[in-house]
Amino acid sequence: MMMMNKYEAPAYYTEEQKEAVMKQGKNIIVSAGAGSGKTAVLKERVLRILMNDYFKDGRKVSISNLIILTFTKNSASEMKERIRKIINEHPEVSEEAKKLDSAYITTFDSFAQSIVKKYNYLLNMPANFSIIDDSVLDMEINKILDEIMEDKYEKREPEFTQLINDFCIKDDTPLRKSVINIYKSLQNNINMDDFLENYITDKYKDEYLHFLIDAYTEMIFKLRDDAAELLESLGEETEKEDKREANYISMANFLNATTYDELLTSLDIKLAMASKGVYTEEGKEIKTKAMEIITRIKKLVNIPSTYLLSQYKSTLPYAKTIIDIIKNLNKKVKNYKEVHNAYNFTDIAFKAIEIVKNNPDVCEEIKHNTYEIMIDEYQDTNDIQETFVSYIQNDNVYMVGDIKQSIYGFRNANPAIFKNKYDSYKDGIKGYKIDLTKNFRSRSEVVTEVNKFFDNIMTDDVGGANYKKEHQMVFGFKKYDEVKSTTQDYSTTYLNYQNTDYKDKYNTSEIEAFIIAKDINDKINSHSSVFDDGKLREITYKDFAILIDKGKNFETVKKILEYNHIPTQIHKDLSVKEDDEIFILKSLINLIIKVHEHAFFDNDYKHYFASVARSYIYKLSDDEIFDIIKNKTFNKTELYQKCLTISDQIDALSNKELLMKIIDDFDIINKLSLVGDIDERLSKLEYFINNAESLNNLGMNIYDMSNYFDELLESDEDLTMSASISSGNSVNLMTIHASKGLEFNYVYLPYLNSDFTKGGGSKSRFSYSSTYGLIIPFYKDGVGNTLLSSLKDNQEYLSTLSEKIRLLYVALTRAKENLIMINSFKEEYESINDISYSDMTNVKSYSDILELLRTKINITNVDLENVNLTTEYKAIRNYNYIDHIPKSNVKIKTKEVLIQNDIEEEKHFSKIMTKIKTKEMDEKLQFGTKMHYIFEIYNFNNSNLDDLKIDDIYKDRIKSFLNHKELQNINQAKVYKEHEFLYKEGNKEYHGIIDLLLEYKDHLDIIDYKTSDIDEKEYLDQLNGYKKYIENINNKKTNIYLYSINKDELRELN
Repeated sequence: MMMMNKYEAPAYYTEEQKEAVMKQGKNIIVSAGAGSGKTAVLKERVLRILMNDYFKDGRKVSISNLIILTFTKNSASEMKERIRKIINEHPEVSEEAKKLDSAYITTFDSFAQSIVKKYNYLLNMPANFSIIDDSVLDMEINKILDEIMEDKYEKREPEFTQLINDFCIKDDTPLRKSVINIYKSLQNNINMDDFLENYITDKYKDEYLHFLIDAYTEMIFKLRDDAAELLESLGEETEKEDKREANYISMANFLNATTYDELLTSLDIKLAMASKGVYTEEGKEIKTKAMEIITRIKKLVNIPSTYLLSQYKSTLPYAKTIIDIIKNLNKKVKNYKEVHNAYNFTDIAFKAIEIVKNNPDVCEEIKHNTYEIMIDEYQDTNDIQETFVSYIQNDNVYMVGDIKQSIYGFRNANPAIFKNKYDSYKDGIKGYKIDLTKNFRSRSEVVTEVNKFFDNIMTDDVGGANYKKEHQMVFGFKKYDEVKSTTQDYSTTYLNYQNTDYKDKYNTSEIEAFIIAKDINDKINSHSSVFDDGKLREITYKDFAILIDKGKNFETVKKILEYNHIPTQIHKDLSVKEDDEIFILKSLINLIIKVHEHAFFDNDYKHYFASVARSYIYKLSDDEIFDIIKNKTFNKTELYQKCLTISDQIDALSNKELLMKIIDDFDIINKLSLVGDIDERLSKLEYFINNAESLNNLGMNIYDMSNYFDELLESDEDLTMSASISSGNSVNLMTIHASKGLEFNYVYLPYLNSDFTKGGGSKSRFSYSSTYGLIIPFYKDGVGNTLLSSLKDNQEYLSTLSEKIRLLYVALTRAKENLIMINSFKEEYESINDISYSDMTNVKSYSDILELLRTKINITNVDLENVNLTTEYKAIRNYNYIDHIPKSNVKIKTKEVLIQNDIEEEKHFSKIMTKIKTKEMDEKLQFGTKMHYIFEIYNFNNSNLDDLKIDDIYKDRIKSFLNHKELQNINQAKVYKEHEFLYKEGNKEYHGIIDLLLEYKDHLDIIDYKTSDIDEKEYLDQLNGYKKYIENINNKKTNIYLYSINKDELRELN
């Protein structure tokens, strides 16, 4: 039964947004550009469906009838809360909020897992399967491959022996790594079994050979066409008739070639020399550029096509051997997973596909109960996910995304899926296409500059989208034009510097960091303003973001900015291999094994003992450790006694229990306070504990766990965990990837000269391409590459370049108010009007792209004499102020303990955490935590007390704090809140956070907040450490104070 429509889209929505909310009846793809309100549209659509829609059989649609899929747990959680909020705002559907927690608003992985758990009986697999971490699975894969290779060596199979003899010089380690990498790449092949079974037949038949030559020819002719266009235009720029005619004759065959072999015979082009009067100035540039492209072509076209194919066909014996090894490996790994009932997420996705593919009744059940499938960030979909959805869809898939923001190729995202849907839905027959092009995030100047950039460099071939034709942004937030500063220039700034006179003393990372520091301080000191909540307010440090393609310069930037009194916060993913925990746990496990085996005095035992004794767990000096080893008094140490106690229990404990006992007995949690970054380190410990449980499920013991830590450290892959973006008044420093989904008023883009073609892709002789299959070299009096290698290299380069262009789009569209790019432009440059395919495929850095756009942008030259370059920022690291900063529990902010309490219980650390926090302390801690936060957001220079929505008790405490005589002139001070600094010495890292730093003309005041007690001697040591640090980078006298929040006592320390 159909009811009258109750829902109406918000009146302020654009027509395109309303269409995206209301349209239905077929599959829909919504191309939502940056800042176009994608998230708001999606939740409005959910509301509209819940208020209005019914199934064809009359059933009212509920939230449980929607499948809303995204790609990360955080995104799914945020989506669920946004939907909960909008539902609760509408009483007519508020009952739906009760169903939200059980609704399918989740990740692809979680949804596939729920399908497999529900229908596991159809696969004859137990319901209690476990998810195995890839790092744990890698151990077994390597072990199985070792067994396969040993078997091959024993059997002395001729083709295997030939493979080893031709390509393995010292040992077969590179070959083994290649096989593992190929096997892992094949995991994303929807038809992996068929691929392996039919590979030799399919990839060496005549039809495939023709396909390869055609693909190779097409690749080369894209360059030829650009060169031909230039050569044809050269005639108009050739001033001597005879030279013009001679040039035409020389290039005729090249211009008319239609096949690879014709092109091969046409490359001996001899153009007239650029003597005086032969060419115009533009003609000289055209000739040079055309011959550069022809040189690139000659590297690819140097032997007849028959030779190319003969080289490829000679790889057949190697292909047979590698395919045989991988088939064997795949079979044994599958068997291993089934025996242990443990799978990774990719396995579960394939099993979900198997269920819906082979069981029509299950498919119909899902379709019957699903009104719409919504996919957020659709540009990040991979082939497996797309296949899964294709089986359960019923012309009811709503896809929202932006191909221009597809930047997760390393996670197997396939932007071609989005593009193919987008293109095929244009006519409205297979589905509907909706474009959200209005940008409500950025000022018009930013929008104009972004369009200028990508009109010229993003195409279907490079970038994956025809930006100029279909994806231009439209300025949408008209309020910006009404509220703007009349003294500020909002146009994009390109800061150009030449470091010729400074390159011997400063590197690029230092120079560009100093340029940014000066620019930020200039903006702060000139009281620049930003738009905020309908009006202008004065700029603060948190309004700035510095986005870097790669995170290798983070520490340099942070140190230089902090040297210039700019508080800076680094936001980056956590590397499991960073910090001491992985080394400490590895050493403790190995030490316990040694004690268990009574292997007390070998070198490994001494090494493990010294590693733990020297760490923050015991902090023994080298002299103390030397005496223990020299006198063999290990058994008298607490470290040995604890290892002995645990070693007696290793046969009775699971890996997880063992790891928990190690963490508990060695008091690792509490000792984290000695090194800082507690939250990050706890997350890593939780990661290790969870994987210890995975080892249990696979029947592995403590010895396997020791190997697991070894493999983690030896692996080329860097395992990372997402980190949250914390708030605070500091400049935000992060990678461009980390900035996706965020926005900042001012965005800086430095280090644009970094070569993004280096380090990408596999450098192995043997590899895999989803398009061309196995990439195998040929052997004929030495090793050579086949045409497949060039095809794959070109494809990977285009893929990398396209993703880097999309990454640049993400970076530029984070800016609300202003964009600032820093680059060292070439002093001599070529004037380019239309950027060609060959221009773009010669690009290796963002700096190269800026050079191509040189005539289209306005450059501001920076005089480095005025930037105050100095190496003094390095002195902070060399000054030994760390002796004055005790690394103890006192350093832990009380609020950090409170915030993490619930999380720690989830991590099974509650027993330890209860030692930190007592019930009696709770009220004082809560008040102290709240006040600490209020002090962070309070404007000491221009009181915003009346604007703060806080209880009077907190306002009164702020007033009483400001009544202290030491703060009577605070409005004359430059205020720094939560000023964080970092010091490194060797492999150890020390860092502190100054709660309140006040800089006056003649002195500085450091004020540290404490919840209650300020009598501890450690506080004096801590503040003296801060004082030494500040005085080391500033010549002014520095005073130090402790403030007790609960007692309202401000005490100067001497």
